[in-house]
Amino acid sequence: MLLIGFLAAAGLLWVSVFGYLLVLVALALRRGRPRPTPPDDELPNITVVVPVRNEAPLIAAKLADLLGADYPADRVTTVVVDGGSTDATAALVEAARANRAGLELVRVDGARGKAEQLNAALRRVRQEVVVVTDVDTALDPACIRALVGTLMADRSAGVVGARVRPATHLLEERIHWWLLNSLWWLEGEALGAGAVSGVCYAVRRSAIAELPADCAAEDIRVALAANARGYRVRLCRHALATELRVPQTLREFLRFRRRRGAAYVRELLREPPAGAPRRWHVMRKLRLYYFVVMPTLAAVAATAGLMLCATPQWQWTGAGAAAFAVPALGALFASTTLGATRRRWWRLSLAASRLAGLTWLSLLGMPRAVRLQIAPGE
Repeated sequence: MLLIGFLAAAGLLWVSVFGYLLVLVALALRRGRPRPTPPDDELPNITVVVPVRNEAPLIAAKLADLLGADYPADRVTTVVVDGGSTDATAALVEAARANRAGLELVRVDGARGKAEQLNAALRRVRQEVVVVTDVDTALDPACIRALVGTLMADRSAGVVGARVRPATHLLEERIHWWLLNSLWWLEGEALGAGAVSGVCYAVRRSAIAELPADCAAEDIRVALAANARGYRVRLCRHALATELRVPQTLREFLRFRRRRGAAYVRELLREPPAGAPRRWHVMRKLRLYYFVVMPTLAAVAATAGLMLCATPQWQWTGAGAAAFAVPALGALFASTTLGATRRRWWRLSLAASRLAGLTWLSLLGMPRAVRLQIAPGE
């Protein structure tokens, strides 16, 4: 019975991870080649929105970063949305406006979060295409052009996210983002239901309505809202954004991922929007399964596997571990984004193992954290 329980839990877990990925790859391949992006003369006027609050040390570098974008400058309006800074952030933006055309400052004093700032910006802008980027993000010069080009080439797309690169030497964080970038790209290409990071993404104003004021993760809500209206959500691998404020230690990684996971599930647990297509409900349940059910399933498989080590069937524990480790490490070593790390296979293997354990711990603790954060009746 112990062996049967282990095989059942481990088998379901393997199918949930690698089986799902294989299905996504097969569906993505069926879509064929992406449509070519439009030429420069067809690129639309856009608004770039930068939400800030007490970001005086970073705002000048961010404005300079946007000036380096490879996008026609006469078609870009930059709107900095200040959420009630008490430092010199707003003053620095006002000073920059004197020497820079197309730069605007919107004040939202007392904003509860990024969602309220984004709502204020969307009510103000006239352009259909809006690019949202964080102040602690350095964009590749071609990032904005790639995002907008992908959005315009695919009229069914409502949101297109950038590929995120964390500015850290912490291998666990780098592997984490490699996994997310790969998964979100596959889900976008195969199902049109990927996710995006608030680090940088492009969105059609018609794809989303006003965000809830208490939204804990505006990027997740934007993707869910666009999907609910029938738009595709995709990730553009050619749009690179480097996130500067990221975990630098394992403790920071665990704390940040637990908080981020709680925010994600909170948005998934909101009342479904009226008229959302069946695909939206299926993807919502699938994501809740991954966040809530799979950690428990992994705990059952791990416990049963450890107990099997004390029985004559101990070999099954090793076989089960190899069934997960071999394809996972094979994919990591084949990655081009992890660069020279592949030469130090032992470091990559150790970091991947720690990442799996930390992710498991954060997800096991996350459902309770979510219940504490959600108000009764919400």
